[in-house]
Amino acid sequence: MKPLNLKHNDKVVARVYASHYDSKSLDQLRSLSELDGFNFIHAFPDLHAGNDFPVGYVMKTKNMFYPKLTGADIGCNVHGVMIAEHLTNDDVYECAAFIKEKYTGTRNFPSLGNGNHFFEIGNDEQGQTWIIVHTGSRSKGGDAYRALKQELDLTKSEGFNTQSMLFDRIYQIYEDAEESAVSNSTMILSSALNTLGIKSERNVITLHNTIDIRNEHVFHYKGASLVSNEEEALIPLSMGEGTMLIKSINTGAFFNGINHGAGRKMSRTAAKNTLNMSHLQGINYLSDSLPIDEAPAAYKDIHEDMNWFVENGYLEIITTIKPMITVKE
Repeated sequence: MKPLNLKHNDKVVARVYASHYDSKSLDQLRSLSELDGFNFIHAFPDLHAGNDFPVGYVMKTKNMFYPKLTGADIGCNVHGVMIAEHLTNDDVYECAAFIKEKYTGTRNFPSLGNGNHFFEIGNDEQGQTWIIVHTGSRSKGGDAYRALKQELDLTKSEGFNTQSMLFDRIYQIYEDAEESAVSNSTMILSSALNTLGIKSERNVITLHNTIDIRNEHVFHYKGASLVSNEEEALIPLSMGEGTMLIKSINTGAFFNGINHGAGRKMSRTAAKNTLNMSHLQGINYLSDSLPIDEAPAAYKDIHEDMNWFVENGYLEIITTIKPMITVKE
């Protein structure tokens, strides 16, 4: 992988750290550079085009916050705990079945949600067992996002100036939604641990779809995780491959950002039209519907890109957690 310096109007506006991306995602990055207060973008291996804006980047602005860039699933996170106990196959299945029954197919709080959200139990390369949940703020994030959008529509603005008197209230709404997302994943994990009658030995939580305000600058993380130097982070790859546990060495070079996952290679519609049951072969999962759009073949292979970060001193890959069972909505 060779990073790409992306230009717009003869100026480098973004640096793309990815082997695989499409022209639409690059065009969407270029369009972001036209927003007021724009400074720079770092885009990651999971970069792919979205409906209006790309996924898989962190953008720095001066005195401007754009809610549409992080979206409605505010504070979406990957939250994992390591346990010391050995789980039998019956333990694993019964816990997964409990989570599916209680936390899928509902908009109640807490709940798992659909799309790329999941609950997994797996083993890392050292033989340690992990319980991982990927979920978000659910309806609370959506409600907060709609409230912010309504305010912007009233003022015919695209974003909020962080120096305005209004911004403290706006930021509180955002933070409340983010706290709900963390509570959501924490409550689901706690419920799983209680069902198994065990305690966690290690806890890692990694936020994406968030913002970070540092002095006059706002950092927008869309499909990118907020990970400071020396912090650990969980990066899901796919249902088949599991989740990477990494440690930042110098993600500060990327505005404290790194990819939040592998990134889609196919849209959900394309995956459903192209893939079949054979693409889920060997994967143990519980789901009310066939999760063809979440099959490993629908996602990028980012191992080469992740190795580039390692070789250039930006992060360390600690282990990969292979799932024994996955729960999807």
